[in-house]
Amino acid sequence: MDLQTTNVWLAVIAITGVLQMAMMLAVAYYVTTIVRRAQHAIDVAVADTRPLVRQVSAALDDVSDLVERTRRAEASVTAMVDRVGTTVDHVKTVALTKIWPASTVRMAWMIFLVASCLVRYPLAPARSARSA
Repeated sequence: MDLQTTNVWLAVIAITGVLQMAMMLAVAYYVTTIVRRAQHAIDVAVADTRPLVRQVSAALDDVSDLVERTRRAEASVTAMVDRVGTTVDHVKTVALTKIWPASTVRMAWMIFLVASCLVRYPLAPARSARSA
């Protein structure tokens, strides 16, 4: 191999190195441009969604307050139902222990009156019993 061939190959290597460097710089420039555009799009999206995020956050706070009030109301209703149940139990106890014996005495008195009337004034026998 002579010196001329070596110089040609060195020139080819140098030219390809310069072309590679130019291509790498062009790719770096385009990637940088794409990243800038993407960053700008992200910034615009973030700026556009900030009010929406605030509104959603406020709505979630309202829902949280509503849930808390609902829990308190449910606890109050549960306590009231328990009190009503206790009151019903007390009324039932009073009815069974005080009113029930009184109605039993009244019913016994009515039975006694009917029985004494039947003894004094017996009912007429049935027709089939008379004809026999």
